[in-house]
Amino acid sequence: MNNINTTGYIYRLYFSNSDKEYVGSTMQIVDRRFKQYLNLLKNNKHHSIYMQNHYNKYGVLPMIEV
Repeated sequence: MNNINTTGYIYRLYFSNSDKEYVGSTMQIVDRRFKQYLNLLKNNKHHSIYMQNHYNKYGVLPMIEV
């Protein structure tokens, strides 16, 4: 039997203090992907300049919705 996860997820990251959001998809476990996003933001390396600038300016981490 094959143990490979073939289920993908669509998620939305958003900031509670603005209308900024990011919609993405992943084949990873969503919690793992979200932690990667948080680490990228905290280390000023997120690929979305809009999300990175918002985090840098306000220091607010995004929320996630699956």
